Amino acid sequence: TLYFFSSSSTVTGGVFTVSSGAEEPTEPPIDDPDALVISENDLGAVIGNVVVLDEDTDDTHTFVLSGEDAALFEIVDGELKLKDSARANYEEADKLYITIIATDSSGLSVTKDIEITVQDRNDAPTGMKLSNTSIDENISGVTVGIITVIDEDQNDSFSFAIEGEDAELFEITEDGSLKLKDGAVADYETKAKLTVSI
Repeated sequence: TLYFFSSSSTVTGGVFTVSSGAEEPTEPPIDDPDALVISENDLGAVIGNVVVLDEDTDDTHTFVLSGEDAALFEIVDGELKLKDSARANYEEADKLYITIIATDSSGLSVTKDIEITVQDRNDAPTGMKLSNTSIDENISGVTVGIITVIDEDQNDSFSFAIEGEDAELFEITEDGSLKLKDGAVADYETKAKLTVSI
């Protein structure tokens, strides 16, 4: 409910029902200098350069990584990056946390906690299931089963194509069911198995 009061018009007050205008905050843009962002599924993705601020301008520094996700990362030639065999997965964690400890030649150190945002990318489907693979003969347009697509991306949508030896007999409905087309029937004595690829 929004309460409205005005002193500059003949309307002195009122009560209005309003809908929420709230929107989910967007991920920080990659060009934001304060945001550390990587895309999921990129092997060995580079986060950025590690720069140590030290009054001793000619000092050298060694680095140690610790923290919740340290095992995924390494520092190579001054760059913080995912290991070549490591990738981030948004569906498992949309934030990664590490701590960098930089130690100078005298054994003095500085510690920095790092939060890295993982950007979601569309993942390819990894599999498909059909709830049933047998039908009774001589029933026009009979439904075979419901198709379930296995995909890490929640609430994704899919389009389907049917190919194969008996594809002309089948169709996929809007709710994701595989069925014989209206007017098409299976006849056990003619052909006991029908073959399609979805």
